[in-house]
Amino acid sequence: MTGLIYPGMWFCVVSTFLAARRLSLSQECTTCQRLRRIMREAPWSSYDLLAGLIALSAGIFLIASPDLFDHIGGVYQPMANVASERYWGIVFVACGLFGIAVTIAWRMPPFLAILAGRMATAFCLLSLAGNNLLNVPPPLSAVTYVALSIWSVWGILRTRPRVG
Repeated sequence: MTGLIYPGMWFCVVSTFLAARRLSLSQECTTCQRLRRIMREAPWSSYDLLAGLIALSAGIFLIASPDLFDHIGGVYQPMANVASERYWGIVFVACGLFGIAVTIAWRMPPFLAILAGRMATAFCLLSLAGNNLLNVPPPLSAVTYVALSIWSVWGILRTRPRVG
């Protein structure tokens, strides 16, 4: 049984989508205005927002599934060797929330905050990619995690301080 088939994962995906939908319905909310602006005008910020939501959703899923590492026969054993689902979940939630907060901040955050937000979500995606690549043979989800990780690292490398 894979993580996508696991019922808790569907709950995380659907609840994240519904929360985003509720936000988009509000016309007066400044955060909602910022989200609309990101979706229309800022492709890198859209990715940062998506990466933060992925990390946050994965963290919630890990916290809600205390037996996940045992349940999915060995795929997550490399992560289980480091820490429990709860610890990974707390780290992923914190990184995801930080990445989202930096992305949707109404005022432009300092350069180091933007860089730290991108690095936090990249850490989560790199952890998942590394975990999957340590399996022989790697599961199919390794392709997705590696692609997202490369994109995250590219986002970090292209981050530049603002001049002026």
